[in-house]
Amino acid sequence: MTLKNLVGQKVINEILKSKKNGTDSRVLVVDRFSLRMLSACLKMHEIALEGITRVQDINKSREPLHYLEAVYILSPVNDSVKPLITDFGFRRNRFSDFFGFRISKITDFLFRRKRKERRTQYKAAHVYFTKACPKELSKELYKHISGKYIRTMKYINIAFIPCESQVFSLDFPDGFQCYYNQNRISQRAAAMERMAEQIATLCATLGVYPAVRYRADNERNIEFAQIIQHKLNRYKADDPTMGDGPEKSRSQLLVIDRGVDGVSPLLHELTFQAMAYDLLPSENDVNKFLLTSQYKSGVEKKVLVDENDDRWKELRHQHIEIVFKNISKNLKTYVTYENNLKKSLTASDKSSISDLKMIKKMLEYRKELSNYSSLAEDCLKKYQSKVSRLCKVEQDLAMGVDAEGDEVKDIMRLMHPFLAEENVSPMDKIRIILL
Repeated sequence: MTLKNLVGQKVINEILKSKKNGTDSRVLVVDRFSLRMLSACLKMHEIALEGITRVQDINKSREPLHYLEAVYILSPVNDSVKPLITDFGFRRNRFSDFFGFRISKITDFLFRRKRKERRTQYKAAHVYFTKACPKELSKELYKHISGKYIRTMKYINIAFIPCESQVFSLDFPDGFQCYYNQNRISQRAAAMERMAEQIATLCATLGVYPAVRYRADNERNIEFAQIIQHKLNRYKADDPTMGDGPEKSRSQLLVIDRGVDGVSPLLHELTFQAMAYDLLPSENDVNKFLLTSQYKSGVEKKVLVDENDDRWKELRHQHIEIVFKNISKNLKTYVTYENNLKKSLTASDKSSISDLKMIKKMLEYRKELSNYSSLAEDCLKKYQSKVSRLCKVEQDLAMGVDAEGDEVKDIMRLMHPFLAEENVSPMDKIRIILL
């Protein structure tokens, strides 16, 4: 089972189905992170089948729905917990609100009588945090929200985004800076704790208890590996069956920093998906992106590709040359099959429903192949116009030898024509300099 399917099933079975109450409708309330996580593994109609009639962003203004229960899937952070408290919390005393904090225990006691329960945003709440909630936030929740409104409060241990069948993201861009930048050393410990917790939730979701190995050249790797091991031990203590199974050999978790290979990210990649991301206008949305292809007519067309597209999964990691060969082969097969189908339909007086369905399916297949052919052509045009020359110098710089195996001695002589050329983009020039 793929990672996306595993997460999707876990959300449906442990959250949406578990709190399904007959035919009653419910509201799903999410924050930015949980929305991205859900969008990566579930479609709206799959969520609707479980009685969810609306999906709302907790950080946006929402219409009160006093007659409906709400299912919250949130990250355990201040920005998500505060709106939850607002949805169900007591009305605070004006004097306390004016100063923005609770003045003292005595003042709080004096004004306690004036606290009034207001009409809540929803009838009740089933709260699911993506990972363990810090004690401070838990105390705030229980202090400000009456227990009669919170029907459920659990941790689902999905603090990551399943981008592809075997690819995940922690959705933490600052992690790189916190890990390496000396100016942000004060944030490093917290960043490592956060990332280690997220990785531990991934292991818990997969049901594995891995042996943690690391690249010892970097002291931070040792520290990070130890934090991950500590988190995994806690999860194992909560669930002793984690990592068990009759056919399970112990998995390995490798902690490798970018320093182990600083070259690969700088090279132009020539596989289909990598070229599309690198060379064509794209809009990345976790599990899908839009690629714009310019046809001869000058009409701009957008092609949607994602994990649900079997053709895309088959082609995306192939070299662009192999992609062209496979598409051409499939088109020839299609044309032959289409001609045979037309002949059989012409010879027969009647067309069955299955024949008509087959024709429709073949037309959709042809459209898919045409779209991928156009995308591959656009990638090839970009490659031929500028990237082919860059690839040669990038390979020479990365390997230290040229195509004939001779050592590259005069690096500046190799680089200068590209650095001086106006048609080479600043980003490509930076790539060459870094190499």
